[in-house]
Amino acid sequence: MAVQEIGGLEAAQKLSRRQLSWRAAQEIDEGLYVNLGIGLPTLCTNFIPADREVVLHSENGILGAGPNPPKGEEDKDLINASKEYITLVPGASVFVHSDAFAMIYQKEYNGNPYRHYFQESNEPKKLEKLA
Repeated sequence: MAVQEIGGLEAAQKLSRRQLSWRAAQEIDEGLYVNLGIGLPTLCTNFIPADREVVLHSENGILGAGPNPPKGEEDKDLINASKEYITLVPGASVFVHSDAFAMIYQKEYNGNPYRHYFQESNEPKKLEKLA
């Protein structure tokens, strides 16, 4: 990664959305139930290692969200909270969105461990788990 000097301080070159999502996905631990929210964090679904068991939650009523489907194989009824097409992993559950929000507010899952990492800001963020 290229490093540039800004005002006497070294700063790493800005990562692309795909690079950032790949990096964050590598930090999601085996066995977690994770809500990725909306926007950039949802791209992590495409980069979680296939041999890692992680259950992804979506606010619109999905527990067991999978990666985005290949072009042309989208199911208009399977979307995440960002309105992006997704797949379901074996054993996934689909339910009313009010139950999905109840899970979030009752902390029935491990949370979004990367919410600070994905904040829109020019300030560098430390990648840390909030579980």
